[in-house]
Amino acid sequence: MTTKVKTLYLSRFNMPTMCAACHSPNGYGKGLKVSSSKSNWSGKETATLTVELPLCEECAKVNVVSGTGKFLKALGFIGVIAACLLIAGLNATDAIKNPLVSIVSGAVLITAIIIGTNKLVNEVDMKGFTPEQRERRKKVQKCAKIQSFKLPGVFDNQSFVVFEFQDPLFAMEFSTLNMGTIV
Repeated sequence: MTTKVKTLYLSRFNMPTMCAACHSPNGYGKGLKVSSSKSNWSGKETATLTVELPLCEECAKVNVVSGTGKFLKALGFIGVIAACLLIAGLNATDAIKNPLVSIVSGAVLITAIIIGTNKLVNEVDMKGFTPEQRERRKKVQKCAKIQSFKLPGVFDNQSFVVFEFQDPLFAMEFSTLNMGTIV
């Protein structure tokens, strides 16, 4: 069960002195970056909010992406670009007669590449992990997310951020430190 915390959109958030995933005392300089993006109605302006949550040494150690994992992510990105070019080329040469078929097949292909790349990176990074470390990594990756946020406007100062935490104790502490409310 998740606990949602709604706070004001602050330039800096105060963090509890415990790990966001397991309640242990947090390590020095170790953190989990959680981010969310949104764009305006025209799509011309995009805002991204990134917050670094504290992790203990053990959780930070299992959450590291290896050099091989980063390389695989880069290959996945190249694969997505290649898939886009392939579908565009097939569409331009009229090899695919129905535009709906090209859109759907392109979306399926790109989604498959992204999901496959993420699964492969996860497996490569967890190679040699004990079952406890695998479980801890899954817990760390799901411990928090930014559900939504609203930026302060020129005439509207009703800005907010809604965080979603897996750990109710961390959520309560975060809420207290940042003048938030549990929703």
